[in-house]
Amino acid sequence: YSLCETNLFTLQELTEEIDNSFSEKERTMYINCRVSCFSEVNDSILMWSYYANQHKGVCLEFDLSKLDIEKRLNKEIIRNLSRVHYSPIRADVQYLLENNSGLNFLTTKANVWEHELEWRLICETKEEFIPLDCISGIYLGVNFPIQSKTYTKLQKAVDTYPALPIYQGKLSLTKYEIEYREYYNSSIKTYLKNISSK
Repeated sequence: YSLCETNLFTLQELTEEIDNSFSEKERTMYINCRVSCFSEVNDSILMWSYYANQHKGVCLEFDLSKLDIEKRLNKEIIRNLSRVHYSPIRADVQYLLENNSGLNFLTTKANVWEHELEWRLICETKEEFIPLDCISGIYLGVNFPIQSKTYTKLQKAVDTYPALPIYQGKLSLTKYEIEYREYYNSSIKTYLKNISSK
């Protein structure tokens, strides 16, 4: 393929051209696969910046030891959870002739991203997801908005899981790091209700 002016094509023609470049196997994989991404760390300033709208989002902590591994779907979750491999070589070149090249393609990223310590859950059905009961903590970004619809959603989550710890992120005054302070659920419930009523 050669680079060209996009205005030489209609949008439909351009979409068809891109679509035709995928093999039938790749097209099926893209249609049927769902990928969820996780990290081993919750205090990366970089990830908070580009995945959480400049530290305005939340980070959910999952404890997979809470999974009942006797259940079929939970076994599938554990089986389909893979650590991401970081490499300077593109996945489509590195794994071209291997039998599990599809999985390797979905779990390989450029090594400039290795600070993310990422894991991916690759599912083929809508049934496969980590149960909400596995959420073990909620971390609020440093710039989590004081007045927003997000507060209402957070309050509902707190009401449903009263024992769930919530942490507020704060930039360290001495280091380039994020520090967390735990809220007690009763106090954050009051706080959120007061904010939402204003």
